[in-house]
Amino acid sequence: MKTIEERAKEYSTCDEDCALCSEACRKASDERAFIAGAQSEHDELTRWHYPKDKLPDGDQEVLCMIHKKYNTYVVLKFYQGEWWQPAPVPAGGWCGYDGEIIAWRAIHE
Repeated sequence: MKTIEERAKEYSTCDEDCALCSEACRKASDERAFIAGAQSEHDELTRWHYPKDKLPDGDQEVLCMIHKKYNTYVVLKFYQGEWWQPAPVPAGGWCGYDGEIIAWRAIHE
């Protein structure tokens, strides 16, 4: 994954050191770069990952798309190489999950 700065440079069309570049050109370039950067960041934050290709890092709660009669979304935790779901008891806690996970994505604050 590229950093925000690296992605921003890809969309920059105006060389700020260029003596021929007008203020309007710089402003238009800045606006295009901002829009492209915001779209790129949105795409990165909402991208679905497939368990066969990549698993979540460490003890992380993620949004999962699971297979039922229709696709359903649940929050699961990936911990020590296994999927966990919130326990359906008043005391809380986590219990193992053995259903089919189609895809997952991080939950961002």
